[in-house]
Amino acid sequence: IPPNPENSGDAPKRKRGELNKEILAALTLADTVIAGAQDPAHADGLARVKLKAAYLTTAIALTAEIRTDLGKLKTDRTCTAEMTGEEKAARAAVLAIIGAIQTAAKRAFLDDNHARLEGYYVGKNVGSLSKELLLTDAGNILARLVPAEGATDPEDVLDGVEPDGNIKTLTDAIKAYRDSDQAQGKKKQDAGKELELINAKVVKLNRARRQIQLAANQAWPWTAAEVQTIRKAFGLPPDKAMTE
Repeated sequence: IPPNPENSGDAPKRKRGELNKEILAALTLADTVIAGAQDPAHADGLARVKLKAAYLTTAIALTAEIRTDLGKLKTDRTCTAEMTGEEKAARAAVLAIIGAIQTAAKRAFLDDNHARLEGYYVGKNVGSLSKELLLTDAGNILARLVPAEGATDPEDVLDGVEPDGNIKTLTDAIKAYRDSDQAQGKKKQDAGKELELINAKVVKLNRARRQIQLAANQAWPWTAAEVQTIRKAFGLPPDKAMTE
């Protein structure tokens, strides 16, 4: 029988896979105990020790709720993975339009103004930058191509780089890349909250399941004759007392 989580004290953080295994193990044990309690052959014994029907009703309801919640959590985690793919696509779009604008900058400044090229990060491996730094560099490039506040003309005018063309593409790409991070972060936060709710329900499920097992342990003590099969039906050790 798994240890009582209510009496475990402050435990170190566990990995997601470990949490999933604990939840599934709790569900599997609860299924066994519920089946044992629902067996008509065990009704008289449980009635003799006055097991409250509410514990069985609660366990049945919680197992169904937890499985439903796990399905939703799996869907949200899949969406988070898809969001990661969207973020990669958005990053690629930013890099692609920066590359196109860098080419236009080379045409304009390569022959006589190499210093101006630094403003477009020509020669810099922008593809290796973190998201924050790449967005900063992309924003700096955009700032050279649109009029500053109060100005009528941009700092640079590049051939083939038009407001409704590459400039708009860069603007949109920056926004999409930045927004992808925010959407992904919210999905992760939502998934974390869902897992907390599931864990809270597992605690309640374990409490109801233990009440049923304790009643069975009382009705069919391990020292009695020919009770091993019944005890196994409730997830109890057949040859020793319930220790939880």
